[in-house]
Order: sequence, then structure tokens, then C-alpha cells
Amino acid sequence: NEDGKEMASLSLKSSQGTANRADPDESSAGVGTMLYLSPEVITGASDASYDHSKRDIYAIGIILFEMWCAFGTLMERITSIDALKRRNLFPPGFEDLQAKARRPGVCELIRNLLHPNPATRPTALAVLESDLLPTTMLESDLKQVLHNMQRTPNFHDKLMQALFTREDRGSGCLYDPDSHVDHLHAWRHLAVQQSLSRVFSRHGATALRVPLLTPTSRHATHSRVVTLMDQAGAQFFLPYDLTTPFAHFLAFRYAHQPLRRYTFGTVYRSKTVGPPKEALEAAFDIVSISRGVKDPEEQRRVEDAEVVRVMMEAMLEFPLEGQAMYVVAVSYAGLVEGILQVCHVPAA
Repeated sequence: NEDGKEMASLSLKSSQGTANRADPDESSAGVGTMLYLSPEVITGASDASYDHSKRDIYAIGIILFEMWCAFGTLMERITSIDALKRRNLFPPGFEDLQAKARRPGVCELIRNLLHPNPATRPTALAVLESDLLPTTMLESDLKQVLHNMQRTPNFHDKLMQALFTREDRGSGCLYDPDSHVDHLHAWRHLAVQQSLSRVFSRHGATALRVPLLTPTSRHATHSRVVTLMDQAGAQFFLPYDLTTPFAHFLAFRYAHQPLRRYTFGTVYRSKTVGPPKEALEAAFDIVSISRGVKDPEEQRRVEDAEVVRVMMEAMLEFPLEGQAMYVVAVSYAGLVEGILQVCHVPAA
């Protein structure tokens, strides 16, 4: 990079059919309750040249009118809908009621949906994107909250305090451990960690842990990164791997000196419900300074080879039996190309 600082890294992780059917536009033509049928369907004037979904838009207009109009009797409902369909007339007081309820666009929306010309009726997408749909109470409250956050100095602090002090009795049961870790598992984990520590130490690395939380940035591109927020509204993410927090540590807190480090830690993956998924990971990193080095490329190749050697020694510490095998994932394309060249694999 610009500072001449480079890092080689090794990370070890524990590990519909289609049914034949008729055209829905053709099979449903002329079918439906008479009260909701559009004029072109009733008169039989519809043809293949117009959008058949517009007859459904017409029916939605009738349904919206029923939702926003209170009928005393069944006969009143039928006569009101008939007057609206035939003469484009709302019941007395309907428009004033919508205006008082802060729904001024309802009447215009219904008239647009019930337009006698199918081509003039809006599409469903156009309706959703228009300003005629009345906002729900939740949307109105949310807009007011956002407005207050911008205009009121202490509103943001009060909002965050309310969020962090609210009582949530049901979420506690979701965060109970989903698996039991026995003593034998703990001893095995300790043995693996000690074996890997010996391998890493032979290559001059020292144990170094960096802060658990990392400020969110554009580098946190994984979709399953676990993001947290503190009471001040600052956002952080839990380690998705052990390399990103270390790179952040190097960029902001570490002097420009060569370094070899290893660490063991927990990485996290978000889930739809409940606590994030946890996995154990070991990392071995070589940080070198290319500035002032006679042949930086040669130095990089030597360090890449040493990372591969560390990986091989780690696998030899835990020999596999039978048909079991290790899977090595290499994320550095240059290293892969070098291995292919050594194995005399011709270029594609």
C-alpha cells in the first residue's frame, strides 16, 4: 500500500417444477363478482390489445371505496357502489370526511382506479409510487421522529436512551446457548491451541490480540457481518474474520515495523433470528516493510512460501485417518499461479 506495509496471512477455521396451465389472462376473462367487474368486461368490449391487469385495478378501486366508506345496510352499499360506477358520484359527505381524516388523495385515487377507459387507469406500481395513498400512522410517526432528530438537539440522545432501557422479556430465551460444551471438548480445544501455538512460535510469531470491535467502514462488505450500536449511536461490527480487525489495528495504531503475530479468537455470522453464529478461528500474520528493501518482490515470495509452510506444519500436527482430507482455501491469486507453475500446469 502507500505506506509500504504488506501483510501475509493464514487463517484456520473450525469448521421448483413448472406446471402446465392456461394463460391466466385468458382463463379469468369475464370471471368475477358482478359488483367488481370493470365496464369493458361487462360489455364484452375487451380485447387482446389492452392490459388485462387493468380490470383488477378497477376491482381494487371498488374495494378501497368499501374500506373507506361506512354503509348502514347492504342495499346502501350496493346503491353507493352503483352510483360511483355509473355516475362517478360519492355518497354525500364522503369527500368531506376524507379531508377531515387527512386523506385528501383518497377520492382522486378511487376515481383514477375506476376510470372507464382501461388505458387511463394507473398500474399497480404507479399507485404504490404515487402520493395519493394515505400514509399509515406508523409512517407518519416515523417521519415526525426523523424530523425531531434533525431539529431538536437532545432528541437523538433521548431516543437512544429509550431504546436501550426498554424492557424486552421475550428475547432473553433466544440467546441461550444452543449447544452444551463439555470438559472433554474444552481440553481438546486447549490441546489444539497449544499445538498451533508451537507451530506459530517456531516461525517467530508472538501472540497478539487486537480490540474485539471495529468501527463500521466500507470494507465490511460481507452480508452476514454482525453490526452493533452503542448508546451514542456509533456503529461497530463483530469480527467476521481475524484479519480485518488486525488490518485496522495496523492502519491506525501500529508503528511502521515488521511484525509476526498469531491469535485465536471467535468470529461471528449474523442469523435471521437469535444470537449470531460463532466459530473458532486461528490466524497467523506476517507484516513486512517493503520500503528500503532491495528486492521487495523476492521478500514477498519468501513470506508467501513461509505462510504455506506454516499451513503444512499445522496440518501435520493433526494427521487425518482413513479417507479424511484437509481442504485448503487460497485467496491470493498470485500464490495459486505460483503453485500451478511449480506443478508444471500449463496456462489456459
